[in-house]
Amino acid sequence: MQTSIGRNMNREFTLIADALNNMIKKLDTHITNEYKAVISRRNAEYLALQTQISPHFLYNTLNGFITLNRLGDKKTLENSILRLTSLFRYTCSNEHTSTVEDEINFAQQYLFLQKLRFDDRLEFSVYMERDVQKCVIPKLLVQPLVENAVIHGMEPCDQPFLIEIYASRICHKTFGALLMICVIDNGVGFDKNKLNGTAHVGLNNIFERLELFRSDSIFIVKSTLGQGTACHIVIPIE
Repeated sequence: MQTSIGRNMNREFTLIADALNNMIKKLDTHITNEYKAVISRRNAEYLALQTQISPHFLYNTLNGFITLNRLGDKKTLENSILRLTSLFRYTCSNEHTSTVEDEINFAQQYLFLQKLRFDDRLEFSVYMERDVQKCVIPKLLVQPLVENAVIHGMEPCDQPFLIEIYASRICHKTFGALLMICVIDNGVGFDKNKLNGTAHVGLNNIFERLELFRSDSIFIVKSTLGQGTACHIVIPIE
């Protein structure tokens, strides 16, 4: 037969258990709300970044338009204006994700406009395997790497410059099917330990967005002074 002391202890244990359960629920709700707040803030920051067109790039592009107009090259001018319009339309959309095909096409349009300034000094090649073109990835993942390559790898020197962009599917015996996106250049390279400014912010931004998109993604940057830079993004394919 249970004594009054035993009944009181059971009642106390029940009260403590209920209090702990309520505390856990409140803590879980708090953590969830904080996480959502962080995600919302980061998404707002990413959208702000997405809607920005570099003033430096825009200034040079518009100067290129003026030159084309003076030369009377109306066809190239028309195509270039359409490309710039396409860039604005893409960056101003409020989507957080895109496809490999759209991302690389966007980077390609950006490079076509850069050729207005650099002409034959800038060359680029683009390759996408058909079966990865529709893979979903974070928006504006490729173009910042290309922009970094032009600004930090090409502009400091006068040598011919090549950017290679390719996306392919690879199979790993442990991790299965993977999407690999590479942006490789033969520019001046950099010392990652001394990296700062917009290049550092841009690379960190890509790393953070990949981490939010798929925590098992990989982002590797290899650079050698005087030889160039290679950026590799690896994302598991569902």
